[in-house]
Amino acid sequence: MNNIFQCPHINECTRDKVIQEREFFASMVHEIRTPMNAILGFLELLELEVEDTNQKDYLRSAHKSGELISLLVNDILDISKIEAGEMQIDKYLFVPIEFFEEITKLFYYTTQKKGIFFTSYFDPKIPYMIHSDPYRLKQIINNLMSNAIKFTSDGGRVSLSFDYNEAEDSLKISISDTGIGISKEGVKNIFSRYKQASKTTSSDYGGTGLGLSISEQLARLLGGNIAVKSIEKEGSIFAVTLPTHSIDTMTPTIDSEDFENIHLVFIEASKSFQEHQYMLKGMHKYCKRLSVDYSIIHENDIQILKQERFKASICIIDSSTICEGNKASMEEVMVLFEKKVILLESKALLSSFKFDNIPLVERPLLAYKTFDMIINIAEGRDFFVGKETLSIVTPSKILNILLVDDNYINLKLMSEVVKKFHHNAFIAKDGVEAIEVYKNARIDIVFIDYEMPKMNGIESIKEMKKIAKEEDTVFYGLTGYEDIALLKAFTDAGAVDVLSKPIAVADLVRLF
Repeated sequence: MNNIFQCPHINECTRDKVIQEREFFASMVHEIRTPMNAILGFLELLELEVEDTNQKDYLRSAHKSGELISLLVNDILDISKIEAGEMQIDKYLFVPIEFFEEITKLFYYTTQKKGIFFTSYFDPKIPYMIHSDPYRLKQIINNLMSNAIKFTSDGGRVSLSFDYNEAEDSLKISISDTGIGISKEGVKNIFSRYKQASKTTSSDYGGTGLGLSISEQLARLLGGNIAVKSIEKEGSIFAVTLPTHSIDTMTPTIDSEDFENIHLVFIEASKSFQEHQYMLKGMHKYCKRLSVDYSIIHENDIQILKQERFKASICIIDSSTICEGNKASMEEVMVLFEKKVILLESKALLSSFKFDNIPLVERPLLAYKTFDMIINIAEGRDFFVGKETLSIVTPSKILNILLVDDNYINLKLMSEVVKKFHHNAFIAKDGVEAIEVYKNARIDIVFIDYEMPKMNGIESIKEMKKIAKEEDTVFYGLTGYEDIALLKAFTDAGAVDVLSKPIAVADLVRLF
């Protein structure tokens, strides 16, 4: 990669000018993120209050546009860092399955809004912990998945899979779609900066062509690569291969030894939704990979079950079987398997049939949670998984939350969120004022910005930690910068985590 700082023909004056311009640009990015944080946050709050369907659509469209501006700003900043050789990679051991499942849930909801079938697969042999940079890994997946969804129309399919190669200790992340595809000529330039597959791609779908270029260079920095296969008008497959640098003694995410005495029985419906066909195929793939004993029985052959002993088995049944009006058969299955039954959620809601205390596997199919559920049922422990939603409820404990930011709009946004979820909001416009508030009030949580007049967030946390108080206050840093050294400085000072602006309302609320 050409780097102006490594060129012997560039004089010191030019280098200084480039550095100044880059610093100015980074500062401007921070200034853009601050108002964008407020715009996106207030749009989320407003959507919670608006009931009119059309108005909700307007708000979502405005929010989506704001997100696109934020993404564009981030892409331009990343390109600038890569060109300067300043892109920071921070590798450490982390649990990948939780990380991957969160990403999967995010994109599942996005595909549902667009009417796209979405499937996912998590190799159960992926080590419980791997060594890489999760932030940059997420950035690569986000770019590739966003493209797959953007170029796939209603009724199409997008798949995300994570496969582990034990021999090479490497992870392969594959994103496939049935979208518009790429021509042979387009594939040659697909990772070139500011270029898309064709001129019409940009005009029809938007975008700058930066995402793929950034992803390809990030993959290299992580020690891996990206490959692409595509057929025009049929779809594309992007595959990212990265080393995981796992520890030799590290156990896999899901251990096949836990399933030695478990037999799974899959009951397939005569008429099932396409999502469930994919889900069942996924379950079969997991069973083969884990060497789990299983069998498949069609619902028309349910009488076969009566001739077998399934007391040690667990039944996994497509809930569309119930929705077809076959409640009697479902009750028979419950008796035969002694209530050891798991339902795969159907697109048709279970409004006509209610079965209490039956575990429900919701879309998208998440391997770790599903197999954890199977083990719990096999061992006779209660296990139920419900839907995760953001709703305003009265909390069991009212918290005192201190919000510190020199930007009035950000303070107003965060205080409105805190009050809407029935907690007490304390505000301060700089680090010095925050310390005074902290001295005179019992504070449970502190959200504090980094760059403020008089005293920055890191210095303020250090001072507050010196104040002897009975309660254990939890500190969270806030910043619009993507500087690993800054994040480390926050955590060293005593913050449990650092939130990057713009901050989603849902992300903020989960910390209350």
